Amino acid sequence: MIGIMCLFSLMFFSAETQNSAGLVPPNPEIQADFTLEEKVGQLMMIGFEGTLPTEELRDQIQKMHIGSTILFPRNIENPKQVLILTKSIQALNKSQLPILIATDEEGGRVIRFYNDDVTMPGQMAIGATGSAKFAYEAGRSIAARLSTLGIDVNFAPVLDLNIESENRVVGSRSFGADPEIVSSLGSSYIRGVQSVGISAAAKHFPGHGRTKLDSHNTLPKIYSSLEKDLIPFNEAISQNVDMIMTAHVAYPKIDKNGMPATISPEIISNILRKKMKYDGVVITDDLEMGAIEQTYGIGETAVRAIVAGSDIVIIGWRKEKQREVYDALLGATKSGRISRQRLDEAVARIARLKAKRKANIQNEELKTEINIIINDGTQKKLAESITDESATLLKNDNDIIPLIGRENNILVVSPLYELYREIRKRYKNVYFVEVPLRPTNEEKKRLLKYINEASRKVDKIVVGIFNKHHAEIVTRLNKDIKIPIIVVSFDSPHYISKFPDVDAFLCVYHYRTGAAQTAARLLLGEITTKGTLPISLSAVSPKEVE
Repeated sequence: MIGIMCLFSLMFFSAETQNSAGLVPPNPEIQADFTLEEKVGQLMMIGFEGTLPTEELRDQIQKMHIGSTILFPRNIENPKQVLILTKSIQALNKSQLPILIATDEEGGRVIRFYNDDVTMPGQMAIGATGSAKFAYEAGRSIAARLSTLGIDVNFAPVLDLNIESENRVVGSRSFGADPEIVSSLGSSYIRGVQSVGISAAAKHFPGHGRTKLDSHNTLPKIYSSLEKDLIPFNEAISQNVDMIMTAHVAYPKIDKNGMPATISPEIISNILRKKMKYDGVVITDDLEMGAIEQTYGIGETAVRAIVAGSDIVIIGWRKEKQREVYDALLGATKSGRISRQRLDEAVARIARLKAKRKANIQNEELKTEINIIINDGTQKKLAESITDESATLLKNDNDIIPLIGRENNILVVSPLYELYREIRKRYKNVYFVEVPLRPTNEEKKRLLKYINEASRKVDKIVVGIFNKHHAEIVTRLNKDIKIPIIVVSFDSPHYISKFPDVDAFLCVYHYRTGAAQTAARLLLGEITTKGTLPISLSAVSPKEVE
């Protein structure tokens, strides 16, 4: 891997362009045949209600000429239904260009196919293995699955550096904190996704990892120069990543006007386009997120995003907001605020990407490869192998792990029943208290009272945690209970900073396929931990962020 400073200098003076052999050139005839309204529709990606197309969606596709859609869990029941849905969406389309259908299937914490038998670990689990091979295979496996369901784009990988310990937006979705590791694993993941004809979307440019604020609710500001944060994106560009998604974060040291990246000409047009030489599709994060909609209004934000250099804006939820954006974009184009050159440039990139995807769908060799990936039975083994190799033991006072002395009584406290089940298979005297995924304050009080009473009858407590609510329970238990506490984090390792004096802390980074089994095997000494912590447990200086 090229050194950080060397790579950063290359970024500004010799980054490869996206106009390489891998891309299909735009078709000028398509552009010439498009009306102004059709071109504006290509700039929009919308979400919708339901598991089948509605009349409202048909009208949006046919009358507003919407070019792209995004699928959320509300649209997904099972694979057969999704395939019917995506085919039905394409059947509604009257344009020369197909509808681009996207989703967020990162693995780990962020997935959309909750009912699948196999789901991949998240990126931090891969980061803990340090394996570029795992990154490639995970990206390839997920993308192959999406391709069989008529999905064209996976909004992954996350290339944010996990710098701020309180960052819940990124957290275990990141490969880690080291820009070289994130670059290596991110580029491998991108190659895996795009090797089977699906488009990857690197996010959240230019970096969302240095703030503790949630851009779904408020506008974060990062006061650093981001040299290191840009490195993984530069590497993604060198791998011809099809899409880059922008962050709803302001960077006052970069954009002196304090504009969020999504609507910043300095960040999108100057840095990403001119200096980093990126000529792929730039897409915004959802404009209905509070960080940006509340600041500028959604129609104005959409116009500013296109003017700044983005090609597609996402409006994922409300029909009235989608109409507002369409009207705003059409009005800005007619008035000249969005120039015809800027409009045609965006549509050309979108058309080029859609032509590439269409060619991949028709590629018989690629179809055969995808069928092999889906049907060879290795996806579950891959998920379990990543989980086994990633698990990291951060603390183990008095070698309390592995649990020995089978006469001891163990209390398992967890939202994940499978953790209890897997331990129970291996250990006789085990009791279980189930914790809600997001317990209310009243539920926490009742749970703490019950656990305190139960703790008098056991020798050790194993607590599985997913989120801050579970971490609060551990903090309280650690003060009230005198017997050893073993924490198993099914999310971020950062939680250890909340209770550094627990007796043991094991991190498996996710709660999907194989996670509970791996945790139980480690606790009982069947396997040993091999993962390396991919982040620093010290937080960024508060002066760097708001």
